[in-house]
Amino acid sequence: MNEWILICDLNLIYSLNIEKRPFPDDYDLLRVPHKFQQLVAHPCDRNVALYIRVLVFFTRDGFQSSLYPLEFPKAWLQPDTRLTAAIFVEDHLAMLIGGNVYLFHPHNKSWIPSRGINTSINGITSNQCCINKDPFCKRISSLVIAYHKSANMSQVSLWLSTDGGLEFSKIAPELPLKGSFEGAFIFPTISALALLIREYREFYFRYIAIHSNLTATPFNLHPRDRNPYFIQPVGMQGHLVIWSVHTLLFSPNHGQNVYPIRYYDLPGQVTHVLFQKRIIQQVICNTDDEIAMMTIGGEIYFGKLNIGAKLLRGSIINQ
Repeated sequence: MNEWILICDLNLIYSLNIEKRPFPDDYDLLRVPHKFQQLVAHPCDRNVALYIRVLVFFTRDGFQSSLYPLEFPKAWLQPDTRLTAAIFVEDHLAMLIGGNVYLFHPHNKSWIPSRGINTSINGITSNQCCINKDPFCKRISSLVIAYHKSANMSQVSLWLSTDGGLEFSKIAPELPLKGSFEGAFIFPTISALALLIREYREFYFRYIAIHSNLTATPFNLHPRDRNPYFIQPVGMQGHLVIWSVHTLLFSPNHGQNVYPIRYYDLPGQVTHVLFQKRIIQQVICNTDDEIAMMTIGGEIYFGKLNIGAKLLRGSIINQ
């Protein structure tokens, strides 16, 4: 009789046949926190992506073939070890698992722990250059910033890697005294590292740059939103999408100015996502500056990123 594992989450069911165990005994399935769901698309290859929901699935062909969930070495597992963030860095993935950075190489399914960080990390950022393969573009893609967000400014930990996340060194930029640190972003086109600062309910970017005359206009999330998510669309244009469950914002200039993204719900009616009761579940962007948003009710909206960015409702799917 075949042995099966059934893992249920809301309306989603994974059915895994493990009669012939497909991974060694010193590995176990990589798991994620409850209700954590994310699609991480490769910035430069639309067929490569990571799907995270209960378990973790990696595809090279746009999910056209069957997949088995990723497994992780048992030696590094603890009872509360979970995947909390993942980014593509060149031809591999950098993942935050249990507060530590690990590199996953899909071609040989190998895991490598990063070195140099001596504290727990809860944020990781890179900016992949998809324009060409020259040395400058490769240097940009190999930069990784790791950090502990939601920390007081006096307790900020920032770590930089120039080799794709293998080795990290601590950096100590000059920071303001007030507020809390909420993230870091690499903007090669203005030679800057942008740090996101929160003061009460207001957010703003502070730039560590060669040219230090950059300023940023503060922005706010919906009153019910606390933690924003960020997307840096490819193309090195300085575009930045900021979203949360009730908020959808866009910056065309490296976070210096931030605008709400409008959407058309019905013909002739325009409203702000910011003030709607709809709950945003996922936002993704592709290599053509196109953006898609899905609500928890299954509504799908599509649009193009520009200063007057707006979305059109495309369809409703049953989840």
